[in-house]
Amino acid sequence: MIYFDKNLENIALKTVKEKWDEIKTEKDLQEIFRVINGIKSNINISLYIKEGIDLKERLRREYLEIRQIYEIISNIPSNSTGNVQAKNSIENQIMEELKIDYFGILASVLKKHDKIKDIKEFITGIF
Repeated sequence: MIYFDKNLENIALKTVKEKWDEIKTEKDLQEIFRVINGIKSNINISLYIKEGIDLKERLRREYLEIRQIYEIISNIPSNSTGNVQAKNSIENQIMEELKIDYFGILASVLKKHDKIKDIKEFITGIF
């Protein structure tokens, strides 16, 4: 599990809403929530799973900070995180990964607008 600074999250969300150059970012965040809510609705779930896979692949190509978060996560010793993902359903795994992508996008906003210099400033804990 990875945790992020709530205050910085709020600053990033406010920045997204206020800055005209963050329109694409806002649409990407909305798309994350649309797919997560679609999976949670359990209606036409296979469509949302496919959309979730496609979305997370696109976001990882477009946002360096998402890739950086996954690099940080991959450096956590496996015995500290257990084998949680193997027990998760594909639906839960996609939703969890999209939540991480959400924070990667916000980290991108924070860096772009000089609120943080390094993504690690946004992370409050890894368990």
